[in-house]
Amino acid sequence: MRMTQTTLSGKEQEICLLDEPLNEGHVRAIKKTLESPYSLLLEEREKYSDSIYLPDWKELVAMSSVPASEIDPRGVLLEPATSYRMQAIRRGNANGIPASISCLTLTEDAEYVFGIRGGNVMRDAACIAPAGAIPYNTDSPLYDGIWQEMIEELGIRSDELDNVLLYGWQTDPELTKGVNFVFHANAARSSAQVHELHREAFDVYQREKLKGASETGARRAIRTAGYPNTDAWEHTAIVFIKPEYIPEIVNERRVYHDGRPYQLLDIGRAPLIMRSALEAKK
Repeated sequence: MRMTQTTLSGKEQEICLLDEPLNEGHVRAIKKTLESPYSLLLEEREKYSDSIYLPDWKELVAMSSVPASEIDPRGVLLEPATSYRMQAIRRGNANGIPASISCLTLTEDAEYVFGIRGGNVMRDAACIAPAGAIPYNTDSPLYDGIWQEMIEELGIRSDELDNVLLYGWQTDPELTKGVNFVFHANAARSSAQVHELHREAFDVYQREKLKGASETGARRAIRTAGYPNTDAWEHTAIVFIKPEYIPEIVNERRVYHDGRPYQLLDIGRAPLIMRSALEAKK
């Protein structure tokens, strides 16, 4: 099923929902060979130096070789790029289709995990958690991307996830200018456990900032303190969505936390639309 939505800024967003969600055994990536990752990092850092606004983001990532309308989940065509090129694409200074993942994560007590964004990008907006770029130097980029983002953002291990399914994909015309693969997973953690782990790790980050630490130093402190969710700084708060409130949230494009409304990013809204469409078919 293909759908289109209009983003808050008036851009067209494509949503492709699979007729039946696919498990890991039916999702495959086909990658182009990369002989020297280090050389690519050096080359693109120099080439896109004027567009780099997140200098600490130094990563080999995946791009889609085809537009969203041509993606085949049983053979996802990927090619290598770097986080430097991703930043240039966001600023309109490079071409390509960045690939990323996100996951509707359902807790043991049946709530979906979202976050209020911190950091430097889309701050104070609500979005799906986890979400992130797809790593390239792995045999299973899409699923390894899920495992990586799940532990780094929420502290949830891969062995605590069940029924991890690919729902489909969406375009992201607002930020990444790419395609985002949307998954759904059941987590063996309660909402309270997810919230508490984030609070503890984020408190470490905040304390370091209050002491005058650099952004890099404050983020590093989370890892030094032994927390698995080393990217807890990406969200100032974790919020939970009960399934029965999804239609209202989709219509209002807002998520409420502590009595305050937060704009829901389109890349976080589309997965809820996909989930509702699948539920309507049951």
